[in-house]
Amino acid sequence: EDPDFSPPGGESPRAFAMRLLSSIQTITQKHPGQHVAVVGHGGAMATLLALLIDRDGSRWSDYLMPNASLTQLVFDPEPRLISFADITHLEDVGNLKTWR
Repeated sequence: EDPDFSPPGGESPRAFAMRLLSSIQTITQKHPGQHVAVVGHGGAMATLLALLIDRDGSRWSDYLMPNASLTQLVFDPEPRLISFADITHLEDVGNLKTWR
């Protein structure tokens, strides 16, 4: 796959990766030493983790996670994975397909 290929009206994998890294850099610079929640699409979050932890965005599938899961990173100054795809907070919820 060409990292610079951009479909009509879309962005290339390289541009996508740079946008993700730029966003997390802005967040960490604006909130040093603070706890910050970042919420996003699973594919974007998996790609961001692959970029931060493995320095290889193509390994994004290693970081796929369940919906509504929690992942914790600490930047000190390099990113360090504390927890990944934790869903223990959902144990008492039951089946979300029938929950109202």
